[in-house]
Amino acid sequence: MSSSSRYRLAATSAQVAALMALAIAPTAKAQAVPDVPINDKTQIFCTDNTGTPRLQTYSNLGAVMRRYAERFQFKMSVEPGAPEKLVFSDPAATPYSITYTVEPYRDDAGRTGILLINMHLFLDGADRDVDGPPMCYFTEYGR
Repeated sequence: MSSSSRYRLAATSAQVAALMALAIAPTAKAQAVPDVPINDKTQIFCTDNTGTPRLQTYSNLGAVMRRYAERFQFKMSVEPGAPEKLVFSDPAATPYSITYTVEPYRDDAGRTGILLINMHLFLDGADRDVDGPPMCYFTEYGR
């Protein structure tokens, strides 16, 4: 084998290795999120004022469901899609609702749940979108 053939082979191997690294890198960083069941045990994550998702420590979806059922007589329904929507309402009794846009989420500790993206309040005297810490506070504490 001549030295020029060895050089071409080495260059080809290096190029293949570089292409493989580029192809693998994005998939290595992506963290797969399993299907998250939407039920009373689902954990809720919400972004803090720096945009970092944090687990809501005093509330899970079951607590939110109970609070909205007691306070507004709302029931929860799920509208599939990407992202999903959680709708709290009672359309037979009132036009009002609270709608969350959510997506499945897994934190670095491996805990799974839903990440609240935004919320639309349509209540007596309120018809607005809310996100960030105000949405998180309203969801966790009901105020």
